[in-house]
Amino acid sequence: MQRPQDFGKALYVAQAFAIAAYAVVGPVLYSYLGSDAQSPALLNLASSSAYAIVGWAFLLPNVIIGGVIDANVLNHQIVKVLRRFKWFRRHVRMGSKRKDEEESKHVPAVTWTFRFYWMALLLVLWMLAYVVGSSIPSFNDLLGIISALFSTQFTYGLPTLFWLVSNYKLGQLRAKWFKTILNTIILVGSIFTLVMGTYVSIRNIIDDFQTPFSCTP
Repeated sequence: MQRPQDFGKALYVAQAFAIAAYAVVGPVLYSYLGSDAQSPALLNLASSSAYAIVGWAFLLPNVIIGGVIDANVLNHQIVKVLRRFKWFRRHVRMGSKRKDEEESKHVPAVTWTFRFYWMALLLVLWMLAYVVGSSIPSFNDLLGIISALFSTQFTYGLPTLFWLVSNYKLGQLRAKWFKTILNTIILVGSIFTLVMGTYVSIRNIIDDFQTPFSCTP
């Protein structure tokens, strides 16, 4: 960021937009569709309508880009773990030999062998994603269990936990008593959502179970 002091302003604007979008889109859809609402929301439109075509044209690139970014981030973390093993270091030359870079014993050199491992791991990740997605044909159930396990915790659970731990080590919990109480309430709520949301989502998957890898509605 060119002006780090503007980070707070950017954060407030982004959060205001996100809260407004989530607070408006959901209630509007449910007010018109009720319990028949589908997820993602574009499925509620006729597939041949112009609105659906334009909507999917905007949505699909974002979904693909998001999936590619997430897969590459996870792949990077897997490579960081694999490079601790001798067999991986034997097959993938460690350290860059380019003259314009400093020699490193920890970063894999971008060789054809490394590219092969990288693409193979990406292929495995995408295959696993397909298996998981096809094993749970109901998108709502899959979305529910992902939200309970990860989305809620990354948004509310972990940030509040980090804040509490950091201020506990600094001895500032009593001095910041209001924020301490607020973050504790949010943390308890996120843990409740994790447990109950995961349980309900698993029960729904069991109750709504369909034949995996099929297109049966």
